Amino acid sequence: VPAEVRRNTYSASLPAGKLYLSLAVFTEEGLEETRARKIAVETRSESFLRERDDELELMQNTNNILMKAVHYRNAFAAAEKFLMSKKKHLPDVPLEEVASIGNELFMCKKGKIWTKENGKQVLLGYATVGTSDP
Repeated sequence: VPAEVRRNTYSASLPAGKLYLSLAVFTEEGLEETRARKIAVETRSESFLRERDDELELMQNTNNILMKAVHYRNAFAAAEKFLMSKKKHLPDVPLEEVASIGNELFMCKKGKIWTKENGKQVLLGYATVGTSDP
């Protein structure tokens, strides 16, 4: 982009410089494997959140101060398990929004637009790619 592009005074803008578009591309086997891993991690993460909520409810419903401490500790441990569950490290793999791009490859229709500032990647926003039917 040779110069900054701004839609309106207070809306989106693109800075001058190089812009990059990142879209995940998978083989069919890789896509299915990644989807299965994502579903497994999300299921496990949701169970940790349920465990945390259950322990917090038990903590609120008991009058025993020692049991309150035990339930609070269990809730904190479940929350820590959720944070360590690697959910945030999963690639952005949608369960349905992919397009076949030939050669048995599939591309996610949603991607990220980014640039570099001082050698660091800066996320500018997200893009959705449309496909045309021949």
